[in-house]
Amino acid sequence: PAWQRTKLGGSNSPKKKSLWEVFEPKLLPVTLIGIALAGIPLLGGWGTTSWLIPWSEKAVGRADPGAKAIASIMRAGGGAIGSFLGGVLANLFGRRGTYFTISLASLLVTQWVFWFLTPKSALFPGSVFLVGFISMIYFGWLPLYLPELFPTHVRATGSGVSFNFGRIGTAFGVLGAGAVSTFFQGDYAATGRVTSLVYLLGMIAICFAPDTSKRKLTEGD
Repeated sequence: PAWQRTKLGGSNSPKKKSLWEVFEPKLLPVTLIGIALAGIPLLGGWGTTSWLIPWSEKAVGRADPGAKAIASIMRAGGGAIGSFLGGVLANLFGRRGTYFTISLASLLVTQWVFWFLTPKSALFPGSVFLVGFISMIYFGWLPLYLPELFPTHVRATGSGVSFNFGRIGTAFGVLGAGAVSTFFQGDYAATGRVTSLVYLLGMIAICFAPDTSKRKLTEGD
């Protein structure tokens, strides 16, 4: 294996590669795809589903001091379960099909919550659980798919760049989401209806991603 040749320092040991190789023309397209696929779920979480918590507090107020805590618990509980399923679903139904379906489901459920429910609705806690559950399936999918985008010698680098540049993009996106909230004068429902459209970008981005389902992760790829 490649790692053993590297350890022994043999003549066939692969040369060390720099971080910037993933931005060279050969790998740049898949790197940008990786960044987009990693950034969209993060932006969906921080820029969309996170509005459910302050919305609960604002809508219910003193009438139910525990509403904010319940919303937080339901969202986190759903997410904890959903995050375990991404890899399983990707293996069962394919990488691209799974990501597209997660994006579509996330879009539909968040739009439904922000258009048709309020924190006072009986269905709201369960719906928040569902939002957390679906939107966190991404994070079981990403660790499986991102390494498959890159050749062995930059696999860890490419995955790390995708995750972390996605986070950087998310930071700017969250600032934009805050501006949307300001535009709607703190109307969390209206804000969520707009920011949840980010999941449409996920449905588009995955169409440009390579199908890695049958790709063998060997040192020569």
